[in-house]
Amino acid sequence: MLKISSIHPRPCKFYGRGTLLYFIEKKPPEWFVKGIEAVQLAPSAMNRQPVTFTYRDDLVTASVSDISAHAMAIDLGIAKAHFALGASGSWEWGNGKKFNRND
Repeated sequence: MLKISSIHPRPCKFYGRGTLLYFIEKKPPEWFVKGIEAVQLAPSAMNRQPVTFTYRDDLVTASVSDISAHAMAIDLGIAKAHFALGASGSWEWGNGKKFNRND
């Protein structure tokens, strides 16, 4: 389970299967936390979990550093699918695209 105990004025690293969370101004909403918790359970090539999720101003994006690498493209899709299930929404197609919540 993802635990957020405080708001940090600087980026901080969060434990667990390669997941990094950066809290700059405020604690993220519960739906985002549920999405990240689902991503932490997702499989990935060589268990690397190379997908970066960014939350800023109620906008979430997901990206990998090298979309041309076949395994990273697959990992991106798997991670985005898990996030969508956990956070109740859907993604725009592609690398670095945004998440749309079901309201």
